[in-house]
Amino acid sequence: MRASKSLQIGLAALLTASAFARAAEPPASRFALVGGKVVTMAGRTYDPGRVLVENQTIVAVGGAELDVPPRFRTIDAAGAWVIPGLIDSGTHLGLIEVDLEDQTNDLDDSMDLLSPHLRVVDAVNPASELIRVSRLTGVTTVLVAPGEGDVFSGQAAVLDLAGESVEEMTVRAPAMLCLGLGSDAVNRGRARSRFSTRMGLIGEIRAQLLKVQEYLKKQEKYRRKLEEHKVELASWEASQKPTAPVAPTAAAVTATQPPAALAGKEASKRPEPPDEPERDLKLEALAQVLERKLPLLVRAHRQDDIRAALRLADEFKLKLVINHGTEAYRVAELLAKKDVPVIVGPVDQQPDTFETLGARYENAELLRKAGVRIAIQTSDSHNVRNLPYAAGLAAAHGLPPEEALAAVTIEAAKILGIADKYGSLDKGKIANIAVVEGDPLQPASRLRHLFIRGKSIPLTSRQTELYEKWKAGR
Repeated sequence: MRASKSLQIGLAALLTASAFARAAEPPASRFALVGGKVVTMAGRTYDPGRVLVENQTIVAVGGAELDVPPRFRTIDAAGAWVIPGLIDSGTHLGLIEVDLEDQTNDLDDSMDLLSPHLRVVDAVNPASELIRVSRLTGVTTVLVAPGEGDVFSGQAAVLDLAGESVEEMTVRAPAMLCLGLGSDAVNRGRARSRFSTRMGLIGEIRAQLLKVQEYLKKQEKYRRKLEEHKVELASWEASQKPTAPVAPTAAAVTATQPPAALAGKEASKRPEPPDEPERDLKLEALAQVLERKLPLLVRAHRQDDIRAALRLADEFKLKLVINHGTEAYRVAELLAKKDVPVIVGPVDQQPDTFETLGARYENAELLRKAGVRIAIQTSDSHNVRNLPYAAGLAAAHGLPPEEALAAVTIEAAKILGIADKYGSLDKGKIANIAVVEGDPLQPASRLRHLFIRGKSIPLTSRQTELYEKWKAGR
């Protein structure tokens, strides 16, 4: 059992006891957070500071000198940290509710090794109880990815943890296309008699990417022919327009008038459009990766799997993000040279399989020190709430605390491609804000307020409601 797992029950109880002990959160539309330590993650910290929010957007951030207009309601943040909402860069939130109940499990399709066309937004349950409990430590935004057993498992999405529908929650979809390397994919390939080694797996991936290249060539050829057809059609139509009549002689009319058979032949020369190639949704999904419209999120623990991913990226000119990267520290300089980011986690990964024998708690710091861009994930669904403590564990093993906080805020936003609106407290950004009593990366901290898109979020969950119901023995 992982070290952090043994703490989860205690942490959950601690968080539960703090969540329902506070008054209901005030409604949010136009307000100012005043008096707290404002850690913007944009290069400035104001202590005390102020953050002004109007509707969904941060309209001003500054120190005590920043005026609060009379129309803004004031919320006291004194004694607390005011930070951007935390971003978990790897979850399965909303895809699974009860592990052993198939009706609540949309995590992994598993019927086809090659499913790049599947989209998590088609399966996420916005009413999942796991969303409410995930927010109780300040997590506001997550990358939701499909399961990792297939080769191409589908398209991940970035979601905010508030909204009545997936459409309301969506920040970016699709955000990344997911590829699995290593033992899980090899074992599933063996079960389907497709391949049984890492060589076979990479061969399958390469073959699929080559198919995409041919598919794109056919599509481009079709587009060129379609443009040529438009030109030919316009020319043909112009040739069919009658010219100004000239009074011909009777002999000229007889000489120039075509026989009926010839007139029919001329009419049949209208240019025909080219045949459209048959569509393939799988290849179209993979085309987004080859055309660099989407990053390829690659599950890889061992360094040899990471190196294989880098070779594929070089060969097909892919935008690559390494997922997990348990042994990424062993190829840190190469990752830094190629500017390939790593979404590290679980931080407490144990050397409990052959893939993870090289696990080290110092992984995040070793990568950062080498110049690799990192984010931190829980790679979980039921315990996304442990994200700040995962960052704290990385800090306890060398990662500077400010860098650990960045790995779950601004650096995560950059890697996920949403930093223009998320990840820091700055004018014009989405008002995802956590007000935390104590160091946000420490288990003893308490969430005082949480805002998602400027809306105050109740700090309740099914656990807190059950506690309230039964605490008096009723």
